[in-house]
Amino acid sequence: MQRTTEWLNDDLDYAYHERQFDEPYQSTLAFCAWLEQIGAMKPDAVSRVLDIGCGQGANLFYMQNHFPNATFTGIDLNPNLVARGNAIYERHGLSRARLLSGDLYKLDPEVCRDVDCLVSFQTLSWLPEFKRPLRSFAATRAKWICLSSLFFDGQATCTIEIQEYDENYQEKGKGFCNVYSLPVVEKFLLSLGYGGLQSIPFEITIDLPRPSHKGLGTYTRRTTDGARMQISGPLLMPWYFIAARRLSDTKT
Repeated sequence: MQRTTEWLNDDLDYAYHERQFDEPYQSTLAFCAWLEQIGAMKPDAVSRVLDIGCGQGANLFYMQNHFPNATFTGIDLNPNLVARGNAIYERHGLSRARLLSGDLYKLDPEVCRDVDCLVSFQTLSWLPEFKRPLRSFAATRAKWICLSSLFFDGQATCTIEIQEYDENYQEKGKGFCNVYSLPVVEKFLLSLGYGGLQSIPFEITIDLPRPSHKGLGTYTRRTTDGARMQISGPLLMPWYFIAARRLSDTKT
C-alpha cells in the first residue's frame, strides 16, 4: 500500500506553498482559464467551489480574485497547512474562502452540499489509486469534477516508487506517483454518473532550469518541434487537465 503519511510530516516545504500566493504557477492560471473555456466556471457566476487536497490554499487565493461571486471551501489532510492558509486569508481580509482539515475519503455532507465545481490540483496521482477518491468526489454530487494530474492517453497505467538521497547518498525519503490511463479513468467516471469528459495536456510556456541539487524538482527540456517537456528528477511529468459533468445536469 502506498503511503500518505509524508503529507503530515512537520518538515514540509512551506515556502513551496507560500510563494504561490505571490506568484501563481502557470498550471494554476492555465487550469482556471480552461475551466472558463469549457463552462465549468464562469467569471461572474454565483457558484460554490470545493477544492480537495488544497494544501495551504494558494489556488483558492487566486480563484477568489478571478471569480468574484463564487465561494470556496478547501479540504486538506494536513492541519498545519490549513491553519497557515486560513491565517493568510484573514490577513488579506478574504471572506469568501475557508480551509478545513479533513479526509477526502470521509467528506462532511454539509460541507459538500450544493457544490457546483469540485476541483483538485495535482493530487490524484499521489494517492494510492484513483477509484476510491473518484467515488468520494462523485458522492458530493458536484455538477463538475475537474482535475489536474498525470495521465497517459492510452491503455496503460504506471505506478512509480521514488527513493530520494541526501548529498551523502544516504536514503532521505520515499515517495510515489501514478500516471493513470486517461480512457480507463474516463470509463470509471462514466460508471459514477459523470460523462462528457474533456481533457487537454498542460503545455508550459516558459523554460525552467534544472535544479542545482539534482534531486526532484520540475525543469523543462525542448523537443525538436519546440514544445517543452516537464521533468522532475528522472521522471517525465505528463500533466493533463480533465473535466467531467454530472450526467443528470446535462440537457438531452
